[in-house]
Amino acid sequence: MTEPHSELRGGRRLDALTAILACLAARHPRLAFTLASSAGAVRNRITSRWPAGDEVRALFPELSHRRAVRIAAAIGALEERNDVLIRSVRRDGIGSVRPLVAVSGALRSLEAPCILVTFHVGAIHITSVALEALDKPVLAFRHGAFFTPRPPIVMESTEGSEQQRAAAFITARQYLKLGRFVVMALDAAPGATIVTECLGRPLALARGAFALAGMTRAPIVPITVRWTRQGAQADIDIPLAPAEPSDSGATAAVVELALARAASSWLERYLRESPDQLSLGLLRELLYGVNIST
Repeated sequence: MTEPHSELRGGRRLDALTAILACLAARHPRLAFTLASSAGAVRNRITSRWPAGDEVRALFPELSHRRAVRIAAAIGALEERNDVLIRSVRRDGIGSVRPLVAVSGALRSLEAPCILVTFHVGAIHITSVALEALDKPVLAFRHGAFFTPRPPIVMESTEGSEQQRAAAFITARQYLKLGRFVVMALDAAPGATIVTECLGRPLALARGAFALAGMTRAPIVPITVRWTRQGAQADIDIPLAPAEPSDSGATAAVVELALARAASSWLERYLRESPDQLSLGLLRELLYGVNIST
């Protein structure tokens, strides 16, 4: 498969229905996101795009055609919910969404220092709301912030020059040394990357989290947020553990590669268990090498 079946240049534009649902979300967010899910699934069924069932089967060949079509519709529903969320927050702020986000006890009681990592799965754009439940300062990296989170979160953009990213890296290292939290997306990599494999496809992961872990010995913990009927649920998993722990004399590059492979393995397990949580952006990254940050 060399040419994408789905539209790639900038994704589809927000249409009238998406705009209407974004307005509705300010007063009735649960209803708006439920309707967005239905609209995204129906749109996918009608158009067979965003994504196509064949694209889903290319990543999960063990699925039947019927199952792949259902997963494609679920991804379409996820995409529409996330689109409505972004449009609503940019228009009216995050206030109406906060009450919908439930945070697990494991996340609330998480101890620092810790590097929390995300992938473009599920309701990733409201991860920052869940982080507000933490009891220590949080430095969260994002490629272009679209709302200002509450304390204890400080948002840091990954946009800018290499010099700016280097300064942000130093700040992150200091946060960890002070016993705080750092949050990074692994599959949106504007800077240095480590190429791994997920679902049999190359996947470039941002190097920063692995370099920080090697320097500070802080654990790397995956955090996920899923849309639910009630709103959204945030949770964490156990810290990443390389398949073959490196000895104390291993070079930084060896340690980082081992952690990167552990991250890709975690993502593959997660997606095999919950393929409907795969975002359209990550699907394109895996199938066509289209960087999520572009």
